[in-house]
Amino acid sequence: MRLSYDLDADALYIYISDAPVTKTVEIDDETMVDLDSNGELVGIEVITIDRIWPLDEVLRRFRVSEEDVRQLRALFPVGEGVRREVPVMTARTPEPVCSVA
Repeated sequence: MRLSYDLDADALYIYISDAPVTKTVEIDDETMVDLDSNGELVGIEVITIDRIWPLDEVLRRFRVSEEDVRQLRALFPVGEGVRREVPVMTARTPEPVCSVA
């Protein structure tokens, strides 16, 4: 699983697999899931990440490996009194590909 966060859009994309996306399903106005040609989950897009988004519904409707479920639950705990936080992600400055003398 990989995460990608777009600061400008306040959107998180959770890559579950690298399969090509053939269909997108809207879970709510700000949560979409991408599926491959077999209907398997490829990724989850969450817009406005600091809100409580329907992770339980995604996990109920789509097959996700046990390891990915554990990681998702660790990153996005759900329950009474649990406050959602944006996962800590770091950004690195890209290394130059070549230098000009």
